[in-house]
Amino acid sequence: MYNLLDTKFFKTPLNKGFQNTLLLSGNKVNKNSKISKKNIAVISTLGIFLLIGFIGIPELTRNLLFYPDAPTANFPTPNNEKEARLQDLEYFENYVRGYDRSF
Repeated sequence: MYNLLDTKFFKTPLNKGFQNTLLLSGNKVNKNSKISKKNIAVISTLGIFLLIGFIGIPELTRNLLFYPDAPTANFPTPNNEKEARLQDLEYFENYVRGYDRSF
C-alpha cells in the first residue's frame, strides 16, 4: 500500500501541521492528542444513553400515566352477529371510561 506520508512533500518542516491532520483523520492517532479513541467511544456511548434517557423516560411515563390498560372482556360467546356487535359496543364503552374525557 502506498503511504502518502512518505513522500517528499511531507518531509519538509512546513508541512508538519498537515501531516498531523492526516494522522488524526486516519487510523493512527497523533501522539500529542489528549483525546484517545477510547475516550471518544466512552463519550459517544454516554451521549447516546443520555439522549435515549431524555427521550424515552418522559415517553414511558406519559404512556404509563395517561393510557390505561384495556379492560378484560368478560362476555359469553355470542349466538349471532347482532349479539357480537352489541358486546363489542359495550366493551368499547367500558374501554373509553378509563380515559380522562377532559382531553
